[in-house]
Amino acid sequence: MDRRDFRSIGRAAQEELRRRAVYLVEHEGLTQAEAARVVGVERQAVNIWLKRHRGQGEDGLLDGRRVSPRRGKGLLTAAEAKKVQSLIRDKTPDQLMHRSTKGDASLCTLDLARGARSDRAAL
Repeated sequence: MDRRDFRSIGRAAQEELRRRAVYLVEHEGLTQAEAARVVGVERQAVNIWLKRHRGQGEDGLLDGRRVSPRRGKGLLTAAEAKKVQSLIRDKTPDQLMHRSTKGDASLCTLDLARGARSDRAAL
């Protein structure tokens, strides 16, 4: 199997490849290098996974990256969405824009917290 950029596949698939490599070494008797070829990663990655598995068990094979507490819950809470709607409801786009210039470029951003247009001096 060709080696691939492991980061380009999803977390669940990454965890499954880790489990597969550990299984191949511990239960099928393959060397780390052979298991690495089968799952398409470097031998050093399999070595790291085995050490983590031996030290932490199955938890050592899980993706350690933090997940946002809002994941799957939408970008705004209901209260936040209501506040944004109330700030925007009776305003025109110009009343909600920040205007600033830096060199020749002009930047505009919404000022939802204040609900009004605010001009800023260049930084």
